[in-house]
Amino acid sequence: MKKLIVKNNKLISARYKLSTVENKLITIILMKFQENPDCETFEISQHVIKEIYKPKDNNFIKIMIESFHSIMSRRIRIDLDNGDILLSRWFASILIKKNGIIEFDVARRLKPYLKDLKANFTKVEVDSILNMNSFHACRLYELMKKRLVIGNLTFTILEIKELLKINKREYKTYGSFKQCVLIRSITQINKHTDIRVSIKEFRRSRKVVKIQFKIRESIVVEKEKESI
Repeated sequence: MKKLIVKNNKLISARYKLSTVENKLITIILMKFQENPDCETFEISQHVIKEIYKPKDNNFIKIMIESFHSIMSRRIRIDLDNGDILLSRWFASILIKKNGIIEFDVARRLKPYLKDLKANFTKVEVDSILNMNSFHACRLYELMKKRLVIGNLTFTILEIKELLKINKREYKTYGSFKQCVLIRSITQINKHTDIRVSIKEFRRSRKVVKIQFKIRESIVVEKEKESI
């Protein structure tokens, strides 16, 4: 049975930046949250976190604490339907217990976007997120899943960079952005997830000004549906 998390579409369309391991950690916490949506805090063992971080040396505790400091400083922006803008951190607090359990308290204003999932949501495969080693690939995967039924998604270059939180000093040319972000991300999505993605470029004169993502289910998923 494939593990799924259900994400509010506002959360998928939100603007934020995480490291790859931070994104995987939040994915696990979202899964825990949805298993027990009425809980105020969520506990995960250090063993599970170690599997996510895969430290190369024995100083795991130090690496974990430094990572928690980083994730506590991360911000997320959600544009609301009424024109308001929600700015929030992911967590109100993280408690590292001496018994090897980590307790996460999700920020209060984010909780409705994790619990109210009766409409406007997208199902995302947990293993797809955990198997990819690029934050950009994970973000694009979720955005593509949201538009799977429609089959395409179009952005200006500025729009997609803003969604991926790529600043102006990074990937100054479209060529570097395409090779280092788009192609690498699409390669990972096509290898590790349940969808397949390609891109079409739109030019003004010789300059690429828009890109359209073409999205479809993987052949494996299509065959699974046919066999049901």
